[in-house]
Amino acid sequence: MDTKAANGTRFEIHKEKGEAYFSTGAFEAAIVEWKKALEIRADAGMKARIDEARRRLSDRAVSDQVSRGDKMYAERLYREAIKAWTEALEPLADVDPRRAEVWKKIEAARRREKVRRAILWGAIAVPLAAVLGTAANYFMRTSETDRMKEARDAFQRAVNLEKEGSLDDAAREYGVVVAKYDDTEFSGQAKDR
Repeated sequence: MDTKAANGTRFEIHKEKGEAYFSTGAFEAAIVEWKKALEIRADAGMKARIDEARRRLSDRAVSDQVSRGDKMYAERLYREAIKAWTEALEPLADVDPRRAEVWKKIEAARRREKVRRAILWGAIAVPLAAVLGTAANYFMRTSETDRMKEARDAFQRAVNLEKEGSLDDAAREYGVVVAKYDDTEFSGQAKDR
């Protein structure tokens, strides 16, 4: 067998192995085989197949990142979801329609994270303010605990609304919590009594 015939056979073997790998979704292995074939003989069609395999690898990576972000979002891990979706955006071209879908997901997670932070801030700051004396001083002077109960009730409503996905309503309820514990409101009422 002459060298030219042997090279032709090796080229076909690598080409066919690449096609077999490609058909099963093993794009990296397909690229390796096709590159071996290209070392034997230049072939424009083979280069196009390598480009297609690379595109599919990129699509798979984007889909994996989007799925990872979706999972994090479902688990209410909004920062992690935003990070995953941001990484998914990197390989996408500006004109890729998936960019708009991913941006919508990022914006929704940012809104939820903002409400989550506000609610968490309320859960931490409200008791802390009472411990530090701002609210405690007001309550000691007026003997009025209704405001504390109202604020706790508003906080619980905000948490429940956030769980249900009513972000605007949750933010509004959180505003009630803040109003109940606002320093200026306490100091003004304490002076009036």
